[in-house]
Parts: sequence; structure tokens; C-alpha cells
Amino acid sequence: MALIKLSEGFKVIDEGDYTFEITDVAVDKFNNVEVTLEADTGETTVQRYGIGKGKQINEGALRAFSFFARRVTGQLNADDIDTDDLEGLMFTATVEHEMVKGKKDPTKTYTNVRINDIVPLEEDDFDED
Repeated sequence: MALIKLSEGFKVIDEGDYTFEITDVAVDKFNNVEVTLEADTGETTVQRYGIGKGKQINEGALRAFSFFARRVTGQLNADDIDTDDLEGLMFTATVEHEMVKGKKDPTKTYTNVRINDIVPLEEDDFDED
């Protein structure tokens, strides 16, 4: 038997300004996208875009992902993106929280993490020591 120390629980990243690195991009068979971001504080957050809806496309989620991808790459006129090209990109952004009622249980409240004011970082934006 193993004794495992339990964590204090899930914590939503605090509101504020951060520098993020995209550490993982996962796409499922329905084209739903999960983008894992690591902040300069070491905290992580996941942005989920439910693009696939069975055989249909969720246009709202596709627009949200398109906005995000264009901003982090700095390619504001891009028509498509290879998700592999997102991994390793760094950007600054502001985290804001939005409190929403649960879809299945409207008596519960959840915190949505919004990533706003995205500015991509170039290699020459980093200090060389």
C-alpha cells in the first residue's frame, strides 16, 4: 500500500498580467482543442475550445480559437494553423474571471478563466544574460 499526500484542491489561476508559454495542444477526433498554458509563476491553466459538435462545427468556439491562435502567433490574417506550431510560443496576456451558472445545475456557479490582451513575444523580447 502507498501513502499519497493529497493536494489542497484545484485552484483557478488568479486574475492579473502574466507571461505564458503554450506547453501542450491536444486535439481530439471531434476537433475539440485543449491548449495548456504555463504562466511565469509556474501555474497552469487550460483553454478549451469545443469546436466539434458531432458532425457540425461549433462556430462560436471556432471563432474563439481562431482569435486566440491569430493573436499568439501574431499572424492576424492567417487562414489556418497547424496546432503543432502553437507549442512553445510565448505571449503576455491578462487573466480575467467570469462567473457563470452551471448548464446542468444552475444553482452552481463556476469560474471561467478568460485570456485577454494577448501580445506575442518574439525571441528578441527576452533578456540575454
